[in-house]
Amino acid sequence: MIKVLIVVMLWLGITSQSFAQGRTPTLPPRAQTFEELLASPASDLVVTGTVLTAVEKPRGYAGGCGYGTDLSVLPVTDIDIRVGRVIFGVAEDSVVNVTILDQGFGYLIGKEVVVWAHRTCQDAMRLRGWMGVIESDGLIGHGNGRPVFKVRSGRWEPRMPSSRLESPSLTGRQHSTGLFNGVGGIAMARVVTVEPWSEHGSVYHVQGLGWLVGNGEVIPTDISFPREALCYPHINAGDSLLVPVRLNGRDARLTLPACPTALRVRDGFAPGLGVPIANLDRALQQVGSTWWLRTFQRRGP
Repeated sequence: MIKVLIVVMLWLGITSQSFAQGRTPTLPPRAQTFEELLASPASDLVVTGTVLTAVEKPRGYAGGCGYGTDLSVLPVTDIDIRVGRVIFGVAEDSVVNVTILDQGFGYLIGKEVVVWAHRTCQDAMRLRGWMGVIESDGLIGHGNGRPVFKVRSGRWEPRMPSSRLESPSLTGRQHSTGLFNGVGGIAMARVVTVEPWSEHGSVYHVQGLGWLVGNGEVIPTDISFPREALCYPHINAGDSLLVPVRLNGRDARLTLPACPTALRVRDGFAPGLGVPIANLDRALQQVGSTWWLRTFQRRGP
């Protein structure tokens, strides 16, 4: 029973790290709207596209980050999606494979969907997530006319127009991966201590380890970030993280406008960008003196 509980917690991204920042933490709230869910740091990648394949199988974890492959096998569906639009994050290719913790999606082949997923360290950085179906009437649901999003009160929000995927209420939001846009350099740092959650957010106190791309005047030592929906960065004391620094930045304190989940580093890999930290330029491109997210990863070494 304990083993099954651990597996479910891992699938949901809930671990003791969520509570490691104080004895009585003010934990981040749930998403209030569908747009807030899609833009939340719970996902590394949000795309729309067409389902090409849907393969149901019982499958466990591939391992990674200290986890083995002996976790319980769960019924999943691996779907291939031809990406039509990247809303947030950087896609691995024009076709991405996402694991859904459910089955019964064979009827979705050929249909348009919106997918939100995170790269799972204990599953060899595979994309795992969920999706909504853009149905023939132009509404987003869970298929067969069912709603796809539950608000904090536990009430299911009715199916919503797909036009909401284009609205400023979504596209105008600051996603965690957007922290890499327009920076002069990206450094590596080690977290020394983490302040407890407050109503305003939290603060990492870090030690700079060097520059990975670009450069700056100073690697900040204090990194503050806001308390926002589903912000569980899973970055604790002793962990490494990426530090995006603005061009000519000289401040020892860096105030982030979004949750730092995309800054996490695991086993030399940046899950938020989907690339090894030695190859950040596969996910980022230099424009003049600043760095910006690519839409799709650059191929090659």
